[in-house]
Amino acid sequence: MQRAAKPVKKIERAGCVFWQVELKKTHVTESYGFTQISGKEWALEHEDGPEHLIIGKIMNSGLLHRWNQEHPDAEVIPTDRIVAVNNFTNLPQMLEAQQDTKLEMIICRFPETFELNLSKNGRRFGFTFEKPDGMKEIRITKVLTEGAVLESNKQMIQTLNWHRVVLPEMHVFQVNDVNSDAMALANELRVCETARMHIRRPKEELVDEDLESDPPGSDDQAAAQESSMATQSSPAQQQQQQQPQQPKASGMFLSKNDFW
Repeated sequence: MQRAAKPVKKIERAGCVFWQVELKKTHVTESYGFTQISGKEWALEHEDGPEHLIIGKIMNSGLLHRWNQEHPDAEVIPTDRIVAVNNFTNLPQMLEAQQDTKLEMIICRFPETFELNLSKNGRRFGFTFEKPDGMKEIRITKVLTEGAVLESNKQMIQTLNWHRVVLPEMHVFQVNDVNSDAMALANELRVCETARMHIRRPKEELVDEDLESDPPGSDDQAAAQESSMATQSSPAQQQQQQQPQQPKASGMFLSKNDFW
């Protein structure tokens, strides 16, 4: 009879939940078994996203699927974010670390919904949306290059509150005291000067899962990636990249002592 795994320690910061996942290969045929995309590639113009790796598909034959079965209290699901791998927190180093036979990953899960208080102050809120007839929510289609949402996004990015950045495909389900009707929500946004917006993330954020955790030929790829990094980075940047850093997500710094 298999012994139950110990409960996994979780830390909540600013509404986001963090926990550590440990995966270890014991045979050459094993794989970590998930795809991921770079968090820096998102739908905002002129702003880079966070240095996170966003989980895409989880294969039934991989070690991450096995982790989920053994740790139902710390299950990793698509759209969860990897914010550190083996103490590293920048994308090139995290990808390179995934070629190791052992991974210690810090996972971050953003809250499903969040709230923003915005004021027009003589301008528009600054986003376009769809309001299909009969729908209870409106869907954000674009964040414009000026307006209250843009200013809020800049502040959230500066303070590392990535989970409070407004992106296309998010849904607004309440504005002030108005809810449950897309047309009424749109009208409230038109007439109000100050909006308390309740926003929901889309259930499926991912479009292209283009990075495998342990692709075929990973040794050659890691060597080529290391060579490319060396040619593109200055000596000072390379030295900085080699130093493990504290995970920075959701405006809250995680201490090494939190998990390691």
